[in-house]
Amino acid sequence: MTHRTPRPRAVWLLAAGLALPLALLAPRWAQAADAAAPKAPPRIAWVDAQNVLDDSALGKDIKSRLKAYSESREKVMSLEKEDLQKLQDKIEQQGALLSDDARRQKILELNEKGTAYQNKLIQYQKELRDKTDELLGEFNDALIKAVTKIAAREGYQYVLDHGGEGSVLYGAPEFDLTRMVKAELDARTE
Repeated sequence: MTHRTPRPRAVWLLAAGLALPLALLAPRWAQAADAAAPKAPPRIAWVDAQNVLDDSALGKDIKSRLKAYSESREKVMSLEKEDLQKLQDKIEQQGALLSDDARRQKILELNEKGTAYQNKLIQYQKELRDKTDELLGEFNDALIKAVTKIAAREGYQYVLDHGGEGSVLYGAPEFDLTRMVKAELDARTE
C-alpha cells in the first residue's frame, strides 16, 4: 500500500491557488509588455508640392487658366489706362486753348475717370487673388488626395512638403514621393 504524504497535496493546492490569479493577470502583463515594447518609428516621406504644381498636367492646367484669366483682365485695364492717358494728353495739348470752365470740366472728367480706374484696378486685384485662391485650392485638394492615396499604399504615416516655403530643410531622396504624386495627378487629369 502506498502512503501519500500531505506534502504533495499541499504543493498541488498551492500551485492551483497561484495558477488562477496568474491566468487572470496574464492578459494584463501581455498588454504591459506590448506597451513597453519599442515601437517601429513612423515612416516619413516628402513631396515637393511646388515642383508638382510646376510639372504635373493638373498644375500646368491650373497655371494656364490663371494666366488666361489674368491676361483677359489686364487687357481691359490696359485699354482703360490708354483712354486715361489720351484724355490727359488732350488736356495738356488743348490747355492754353480751353476756357477756364472747359479746362476745369476736362480736369474734373479726368479725375473721375482716374478714380474709377483706380477702383477697377483694386477690384481686379481682388478678383485675381480670389481666382488664384480658388484654383490653388483646387490643386491642393487634388494634391492631398493623391498624397493620401500614395501614403496609404506605401505605408507612410507622414508626408511633408519639401518645396516652396516648407519647413523641411532636407529630405533623403529615397523618401521623395514627388514623381509618384505627379504620376497620380496626371493619371487623374487624363
